[in-house]
Amino acid sequence: CNGQRRTLDHRGFADRSRGRMLSLLVRRHASARFLQPTRSRCISMLTRRPISLSIREFMTKSRYLTIPGSASKFEYSVATLSGHLSFVLLAASYGFKDILDLRLMAVAAGGAMLAFNFWHPHGQPLWLPFKWNLLFIVTNGVQIVNLLSDERKARFMDPEHIAVYEQVFEPTGLSRVDFMKLIRQATVKHVPEGTHLCYEGALNRNVLLVSQGEAAVTIRGTKVYRLGAGQFIGEMGIHVGLRLPSAMRASATVTALEPMTCISWQRGVLIDIMESDDAIAKAVQGAISADLIRKLTHKEPGEILADKHLHWKAEKQYMMLLERVIEKGRIDNHERNILRRYRIVHDIDDQCHQDILQRLSWTVKEYEVGIRENKHIPNIRHDSAFGPAIERNEEDIVNSDEDEDWRKALDSTQDSF
Repeated sequence: CNGQRRTLDHRGFADRSRGRMLSLLVRRHASARFLQPTRSRCISMLTRRPISLSIREFMTKSRYLTIPGSASKFEYSVATLSGHLSFVLLAASYGFKDILDLRLMAVAAGGAMLAFNFWHPHGQPLWLPFKWNLLFIVTNGVQIVNLLSDERKARFMDPEHIAVYEQVFEPTGLSRVDFMKLIRQATVKHVPEGTHLCYEGALNRNVLLVSQGEAAVTIRGTKVYRLGAGQFIGEMGIHVGLRLPSAMRASATVTALEPMTCISWQRGVLIDIMESDDAIAKAVQGAISADLIRKLTHKEPGEILADKHLHWKAEKQYMMLLERVIEKGRIDNHERNILRRYRIVHDIDDQCHQDILQRLSWTVKEYEVGIRENKHIPNIRHDSAFGPAIERNEEDIVNSDEDEDWRKALDSTQDSF
């Protein structure tokens, strides 16, 4: 029995040993089977070239272009093409008038130059121009974002402002973004029926643009025409380029015939905007010129639109403009040319011009030279077309309880020019 037991134990041990050996062989085979691809991948990753080197090789690799009909070849690389493209885009950007298009082209040109500087054909990046071009790209990128933001805001302006833009400024070529800059400096005034927006002979420091409603324009008590939406009040001299920032005396009385909405700029602020932005200046002058033509040609039934009243108004406006220009004791060629343009537009003859100079204590010779010789003789303000220099702000006129008394006092001081 003991012998049989030992024989069985020996057989069991042998079976277990063979099982262990077989299991070990299977595991080693499986391990070799599954680990071999991983090892291959690791070896491949260790021996593979970095992607930056591959990109550099692609950018700097010499290529040849055969010119048809010629045995010569043109050598180039992607990096050199990027350099040429940068200068082509930069040159093309000078042909764009729109600032957004110009900046987009500048960014594209800068990006192409970045590629040329980083993958330079000589093998080393040119860090100095690379960094400067990167700075220019960032700067232009910020400005592009601001321009796109302004355009988005301009599309969502107040509907009343959009209506004014489409009626008055869009025909002049002014962009919505520039109009938004102009409207930001203005205030909106709502005035009831019967309000006097300005008085004949009184100082007016604002330029108004009618948005809604109608007003009557009277000269020396005679109604000459009506003002409606899209027309200006107090714009004297701006349409011919005479940009006087200080208050001007109104050449007519403007009275609201119904509740009105007006866009108001302080004259000095409007002149500053025009001086700082040529596009806005041209648009404002164009809009005022178009309004002037409308005032001269438009006539409503029942209105007295006598030429003598309009011509008298133009002469009075010219005297106020001339007085304001020469009050400093000198006048330059630019100012003389603008005043000459005003005389041509409003048909003011030389005799009228000389009479006005005489009233203002200037001679024709002094006017042409540009300097008043006798500086001890002051400008005679009280001998102008408006009598003594009575000053009253527009804010004091609108909604005042003493309108009628003020009108009578003003009428009593006026001259019969």
